[in-house]
Amino acid sequence: MTSVYLDLSLKERRAKNVVISGLSYSSSATEAVQQLLRSECNYSIPVVSCRWIGRPSTDRIQSIVVTLQSSDDAKHLIQSAKLLRESTDSVTRSSVYLNPDLTPSEARAAYELRCRRRERTDPLPTSLVKSYKDLLATFLSDLFNRSFSEGCVPSSQKTAYITPHLKKRGK
Repeated sequence: MTSVYLDLSLKERRAKNVVISGLSYSSSATEAVQQLLRSECNYSIPVVSCRWIGRPSTDRIQSIVVTLQSSDDAKHLIQSAKLLRESTDSVTRSSVYLNPDLTPSEARAAYELRCRRRERTDPLPTSLVKSYKDLLATFLSDLFNRSFSEGCVPSSQKTAYITPHLKKRGK
């Protein structure tokens, strides 16, 4: 029972935090974060504190834990993270990410969910299909023609993994 309370208090404390990865190392993490928020997210909120995760290093990407004044600020910032993908700066667009600061149990659950999703994905990679499209076209046309002429589909071909890709609003 105690671990549940510890996890809840840890979750409440981390609710004000956002983890930013992909920023180049600088001595003033707070200035780097505020510059990113102003220029890329059009978001000017006071940053309570920032700290680099791990030892300072210029040769690898490090993450910064940013503490904001309220959990609402953190939620709003995470929701506006998609603005980074629309950045005019190619480095920011491709390598800077904003994520919530997860408790160890939340991180473990997210990892297990990613593993389950990976397991159920189609076992035939798209690159393989593209490489052997001529060979597959012959096989698939024979399969479809036989199915149409006989009026039945082989039972092995009646299951599929469908992953919806949602369209952006306004398109």
